[in-house]
Amino acid sequence: MTQNPKSGWARRLPLLIVLAVAAIGAITLKDYLSFETLRDNREMLLAFRDDHLVATVVSFVLAYVLIVTFSLPGALPATLTGGFLFGTLGGSFLSVAGATAGATLIFLAVKAGLGDRLEQRLDESPGKVGKIKKGLDENQWSMLFLMRLVPIVPFFVANLVPAFLAVPVHRYVISTFVGII
Repeated sequence: MTQNPKSGWARRLPLLIVLAVAAIGAITLKDYLSFETLRDNREMLLAFRDDHLVATVVSFVLAYVLIVTFSLPGALPATLTGGFLFGTLGGSFLSVAGATAGATLIFLAVKAGLGDRLEQRLDESPGKVGKIKKGLDENQWSMLFLMRLVPIVPFFVANLVPAFLAVPVHRYVISTFVGII
């Protein structure tokens, strides 16, 4: 069965959009998503929260989703913003929810664009690569939690690797949510 070129592009489109927005965001937003911006706008943010709580919650979570989905700079200032706007517990929950949703979106984009093809190549690989893939398949829960809990694995990498290894979405979401906590 041959695949027409349009379906290949359509399949990769979400991944291409993520890469383009990530590159543009890394260049243009680094000065806006910072501790200085947070400090300079603290009073305005608190006043807006007091007047529009639901809009502030929704905006915060959506902003966090975008930061994680597109690997934009500013996750740490965003997390601290959640803490001072919604308290430690509320800010933590909203940050984890936004991070999980954003990580899931990047996971799905990569899985749709590259995951199936790369997984097939890894499954067919002889030698060490094939053995590593088989070991990872047999221990997905452990691998997913380890990637989230070991600080040497960058968050972005921990979002991509499972997409290449055919991790089921439900397993990825649960391990990401719990692992981020």
